[in-house]
Amino acid sequence: TIDKVMAGITEIRMLRRCTSAAVVSPVEWMEILINKGNTDEYTYPIILRADGVMTIGGIPIYWSNVFLENEGLVGDFARGAAIFQRKGMEIAYSTEHKDNFGKNMVTIRLEGRIALVIRVPEAFKKLFNATT
Repeated sequence: TIDKVMAGITEIRMLRRCTSAAVVSPVEWMEILINKGNTDEYTYPIILRADGVMTIGGIPIYWSNVFLENEGLVGDFARGAAIFQRKGMEIAYSTEHKDNFGKNMVTIRLEGRIALVIRVPEAFKKLFNATT
């Protein structure tokens, strides 16, 4: 797993991009964390910062449930993509949804509109044959 993440980081760097992060499935993140050698001793080419973020070679490695086992993404998130807020966040409260009034419950709805723009598609690399 570590080899595949590092290969993805290197591919992004070879395209003259600055790799800013990698995101992998929770299973892949755990495999990186409990990396063992041939004789079952733990090896740590990683650093786990005080805030819980794992890094390999200075690149933060995050996990997300968006990815299934054996999936991940590495890239230049800072320059390769941007998120624009198209509409401010709206919050609505209601006690009139189904049986909320009778159960003394409140339904809260949060709405927002954002747009994801991929500026440089080659700034991202799928890991582990990801399908997401």
